[in-house]
Amino acid sequence: MKMHRNPGKGLNFIRNPFKLRNRPPAELENEFIAYKDIKSIDRIGVAAWIGFTLTIFMFGLDIFRIKTGLWDEWYARLFIFHLLGLLFLVPAIHILRNKNWIIQTRLRRGVVIWGMVVLTIVFLLGQSVLIYLQRGALVMFMGYIFVAGWMFAMSHKEHLLFNFFSLTTIGITIILRKDNPDWDSLENANFQLISFIEVLFLSIIAYSFDTFDYQQKLENFMYMREIEKEQKRIRSLEAFKSKFFTNLTHEIRTPLTLISGMAAEIKEDPKRWANEGSEIITRNSGNLLNLINQILDLSKIENGSLDIKMIKGDIVSYLGYIVDAFRGHAIAKNIHLHFLTEEQEIIMDYDPDKYM
Repeated sequence: MKMHRNPGKGLNFIRNPFKLRNRPPAELENEFIAYKDIKSIDRIGVAAWIGFTLTIFMFGLDIFRIKTGLWDEWYARLFIFHLLGLLFLVPAIHILRNKNWIIQTRLRRGVVIWGMVVLTIVFLLGQSVLIYLQRGALVMFMGYIFVAGWMFAMSHKEHLLFNFFSLTTIGITIILRKDNPDWDSLENANFQLISFIEVLFLSIIAYSFDTFDYQQKLENFMYMREIEKEQKRIRSLEAFKSKFFTNLTHEIRTPLTLISGMAAEIKEDPKRWANEGSEIITRNSGNLLNLINQILDLSKIENGSLDIKMIKGDIVSYLGYIVDAFRGHAIAKNIHLHFLTEEQEIIMDYDPDKYM
């Protein structure tokens, strides 16, 4: 079975990276949310192990600062956040051991995702604010922006809200950093302005990457849906063909059996069966020829070259004739076949072969 890629149909799903699709079609939205959440669970599992490893590394730095006498009240505050980092071990182990159980329901996925959201904000953003207040460094904040954006498969609107919240937080932090006695000096004001511009610029870059990542998820989801739809269509077509050829075999075998049987009767007793037998042979050979013509019409249907041969007549009586043609099969299978109509006669144009 070949799959044809016709423009605008089937698997020819056009991927346009410049067109921002915030959501799939309404009928697929719940499925996409589940798909997106499962992808987030995978990334959260990786990020949780990375966060726990980072926490261990930070504990090492804390020990180094204590031994070298660099420990002060700022590092004591950072140490509190480092302790919170140990909580990354909880989602890391939980996802590792119970991933299939988690992804089964939206509630379980939501608990894991939002739990990780809160932990990430407190752990990374909290340290980012504290480090900036202490040293004016924005490295931790940039790490928070990129890691959080990568970890959670947020829509375009969700990304905008996330970046607005993060920029607002760090913007307030920049304004509150008044530890420099020359706060009102032009040099310090320029430093604060440059810091905010850096944050804004890098946030835009992170947003661009996150938008592209979300777009890829949506495009991949829609492409997978197209493939599944095409595969379902092919399976349905194959099942139809199998059933069709099974029925076709029976349809061909019935007139051939009657023709063969009657030919044998005529050969054995021609005087008795000549007239009736010839009529049966003629009728069934005609049915067989008509069936073969209908089979040939199938190829014309696929090529789009099947002609319609309309005649004007009573469609009611013709439908009654078609039903009578199957009455023998119905009786053989103990089926009561009835043809009921409200109208006794309807004159119209129709193609007898297509109805048959």
